[in-house]
Amino acid sequence: MKIYYKKEAFIKKLPLGFINPASSEKFLKSSFSGGQNTLIRDNQALGVRCDFGFMIGEYFTGESEPAKSDKLGVGIQVWQRLEHTDQSSGWFCLPKFFRRSTTAFIDLEEQGDEYWLHWSQHARRYRKKWLSQKELVIEVVTKEEFLEAYQKSTLKATLRGLFSKSIHRYSEVYGTDVSFLVVKERESQKILAGLMAVDDLGTNRTFHPVAFIVPAAKKTEASLGLMDYWIQETRKKGIRFLDLGIVWMPGDPPSWKGYSQFKMHFHPKLIQYPAPLIRFFWNR
Repeated sequence: MKIYYKKEAFIKKLPLGFINPASSEKFLKSSFSGGQNTLIRDNQALGVRCDFGFMIGEYFTGESEPAKSDKLGVGIQVWQRLEHTDQSSGWFCLPKFFRRSTTAFIDLEEQGDEYWLHWSQHARRYRKKWLSQKELVIEVVTKEEFLEAYQKSTLKATLRGLFSKSIHRYSEVYGTDVSFLVVKERESQKILAGLMAVDDLGTNRTFHPVAFIVPAAKKTEASLGLMDYWIQETRKKGIRFLDLGIVWMPGDPPSWKGYSQFKMHFHPKLIQYPAPLIRFFWNR
């Protein structure tokens, strides 16, 4: 499968009002779990400190340069800037094999009320099919119902176990700002697909840590129906940004291609952040 991204999809400057996900304490608490991980804030740079036992890793995202670590031991600081590309004293650029990830988002404020007009022709056609069909419905279910259906998805067992833990973590941190959306067969009530939507109100964005579909639903419009419903609900809440997460780029795992191609049908903007900077420390 080949994927081509239009040049105009890549933005050179972040839109006014856009806040990076790593600026959210809730997001960091959900993404970096475990007793050895703690949140830290230096010079207005929010980050995470991970204690691996033999060394310490500190990870920051933002334009403010992190202060030098005062943590005892040997460690490394990683600083992901958002836009600036100039070299900072004492920092080194990561080698080329540490590639920059590319993320996608939809600015719902920019797309307006008729958001679907920005979609690909293929997606608009499938939306019409979805809206005209009567066999499938979308409902909000409990975490337990979602997890039970999730275990029957097409993901490998190891990944299902990993993402199941993520479901519990995000639910614990975000509470009522988590929604479990599923597509059901109207008559049998069998769940065919699902999407976990998390609203991070502090960054004015919503994102989906987990989504799935069962094999029997792959030839239906279930996935597109979920996206359309998620967008509608997000607009009702007044949330501006729909965060679609990472998309495939050359060098990424081939398994990312299918879902990345699906995301591009909704005309998202693509962000490529500058390469991260690193510096080492040894405090005794």
